[in-house]
Amino acid sequence: MKTYNYNKMVKKSVFIAQFSLFSFCFLFSFQNTFAQSKTIDSLKLVLKSVKQDTIRLRLLDEMAKAENDDSLSDVYDKQIEALAQKNITTNPPSILKNNFLKFKANTIYRKGIRCYKQSDYSHALEYYKQSLKIREEIVDKIGISYSLNSIGLIYANQGNYTIALENYNKSLKISNELNNKSRISTTLYNIGIVYYNQGDIAKALGNYNKSLKIYKELGDKSGISYSLNTIGVIYYNQGDIPKAMEYFNKSLKILEETGDKRGVSNALVNFGMIYTEQDDFPKALEYYNKSLKILEEIGDKNGILLSLNNIGFVYSEQANEATLKQDIKGCDSLIKLSLDNYNKSINISEEIGDKSGISASLNGIGLIYFSQSDYVKALEYFNKSLKIYEELGDKSGISTSLNNLGKTYLIRNETQKALVSAQREYNLTKETGYVQDIKIAAKLLEEIYAKQGNYKLSRQYYGEYIVMRDSMTKEDNQKLIQQKYFQYQYEKQASADSIANRKALEIKNIEIDRQKTESKKQKIVIWFVVSGLLLIAIIAVLIFRSLRITRKQKGIIEEQKQMVDEKNFILNQQNEEISTQRDEITEQRDLVTSQKEHIEFIHNEVSQSIDYATRLQSAILPDFEIIKDFVSEHFILYKPKAQVSGDFYWWSIVEDYLIIAVVDCTGHGVPGAFMSMLGTSFLREIVVKEYMTNPGIILKRLRKE
Repeated sequence: MKTYNYNKMVKKSVFIAQFSLFSFCFLFSFQNTFAQSKTIDSLKLVLKSVKQDTIRLRLLDEMAKAENDDSLSDVYDKQIEALAQKNITTNPPSILKNNFLKFKANTIYRKGIRCYKQSDYSHALEYYKQSLKIREEIVDKIGISYSLNSIGLIYANQGNYTIALENYNKSLKISNELNNKSRISTTLYNIGIVYYNQGDIAKALGNYNKSLKIYKELGDKSGISYSLNTIGVIYYNQGDIPKAMEYFNKSLKILEETGDKRGVSNALVNFGMIYTEQDDFPKALEYYNKSLKILEEIGDKNGILLSLNNIGFVYSEQANEATLKQDIKGCDSLIKLSLDNYNKSINISEEIGDKSGISASLNGIGLIYFSQSDYVKALEYFNKSLKIYEELGDKSGISTSLNNLGKTYLIRNETQKALVSAQREYNLTKETGYVQDIKIAAKLLEEIYAKQGNYKLSRQYYGEYIVMRDSMTKEDNQKLIQQKYFQYQYEKQASADSIANRKALEIKNIEIDRQKTESKKQKIVIWFVVSGLLLIAIIAVLIFRSLRITRKQKGIIEEQKQMVDEKNFILNQQNEEISTQRDEITEQRDLVTSQKEHIEFIHNEVSQSIDYATRLQSAILPDFEIIKDFVSEHFILYKPKAQVSGDFYWWSIVEDYLIIAVVDCTGHGVPGAFMSMLGTSFLREIVVKEYMTNPGIILKRLRKE
């Protein structure tokens, strides 16, 4: 039995898994590192001179967002969180409190991003949810849309597409309300990825095209490149390789311009897939390993596990080739390499909770056992893979596992089980519409019905297989024509370089060199003549201009000299007037100084009298200790209008009664103070000495006095 169909299914499976990586890259914006460094340095300078907490928080927040180094970003976020929390605990007005909470939510959100970069999805999800809670509390709509989108991203990477879509759609609704085109395009892109992984290609392509249109409007190169790449993936899986290559090349060009390492690594994988499709496995490995190296440099675990899957598949394909060549030793070595890569991928998938990655690796391992005729072990791995894909609702993954199961059951002569798997696979491929997948499913059904003796249905599915195959063969012919054309160009050039043509070329080259030398001499002579004439003309123009300027300057100087003489005469007259006025001003200043000293003396006398009155008035005010035992919670607000005042307070204890008086006497300043002192004396006489406790009697006596 041929293993080709299995291999194609694994190619598709690995490709789909790799494709989910693109949503990660798109979470972050890629900026010029040098420009960011300059921005941060500028912000640091401003931060040193700023004392106000609100402005410091804003500056630190901008620095944390602009910083590429996660460790430094974390340092800024800790400063922000501490400063924000300090201000929150002071119970400020609601507007300020919401502002401080917003900064706190931003720091928590960025913690989630840092965890996501390290593929720590559980902690990333926890931080995103914490940020969402605060942002909902303060009604920060932009922040809410970011948190929802990031939460959706986690669930999508874990294969929980239903919850991912719920969060994406909530984020999209808010972004539409705010008319935030950047957020709309990002969310549409991520929604497209979910639909792609669910096998709904029409919706996926619709979202990608909408996203691409907005990115072009915004001039967002990173967004454009990722959208082009994902559209290329869809064309690839539909069998339209030229169209796919067109989009891949456009995407790669932009990615290289922007210096987007993750994007470049994804593009390298895409080209590796093309070479895998053409069975050029050494070239495919070259691209996959280049991609893996970049992903390891940036610590992208999600990308690493998918690259390991791709490499594991290529080694399994090379093992199949070694088997056909009866190279047993080489086959065993390649199988070991393949299994090592798949197992490494599974370990990373389990670490970050990526079920889709686990399932793809299980399929790959199952195919290795199949190629070794260990069908029981192969069925075990295919069924494990199918179960996970069914949990995730991944239609493409389900069809991959079903095809592998169908082939295995068929070779074990369990035709009924094979038919159930193949028919279910065929129905799913019709839903997704992938030409290559339909071809594979139709071929499997043709083989099953032929084995059952149902030749009518066998011919029907074989016919569909031929239609799908031919639709792809046309493109293979185009590739062949292109290869022949390039081969012809190469052979033509080789012929031109042959010894027979070399002599003719040498003679021709000598003649060309002679003509070039003559032409060069003529050009030099012409250049010198023209240069000389130009130089003479320039000198003449300069001399003429110099003479004109000199005459003009002489006239101006004479006019200016006359004006200076006139102004000097006027200035001398003005100097005499100023001298007279200065003497008068000096006399007036001396008089003012004398009067000022007299006023200061009087003011000092008055101030001393008022200070003494102030001390007297303060001395007659009652002691706080008297009231403390009667009134446990109290305060006194005493703010005289002038230094001495006609307002005063007074209290005393008489026969278990606390008598309190707050009195406003007629007048302010010294007269008022005099009245307040009389009032205090009268109250002491009436209340303390005569034991009066009735307010009415006290007031009556006070008026009488």
